[in-house]
Amino acid sequence: MKCSQLFLHPVDTSTYKDYLKIVIKPIDLSTIIKKLKQNKYKYLKLVYDDIILITKNCYLYHRNKEDE
Repeated sequence: MKCSQLFLHPVDTSTYKDYLKIVIKPIDLSTIIKKLKQNKYKYLKLVYDDIILITKNCYLYHRNKEDE
């Protein structure tokens, strides 16, 4: 499995029930692609910000799990 496939679709909140309690603004690559196709991004920086948010969310969720 390529690493990017882990972030291709939204997190399965039926499996990770606490995800939305930890991650305030979920985002994934399919959502970014959809927003691009719908011209939802006014500036390229907003695309970049969402891509960075994917990694921040991953870190936030897993860091929280390590603290338990």
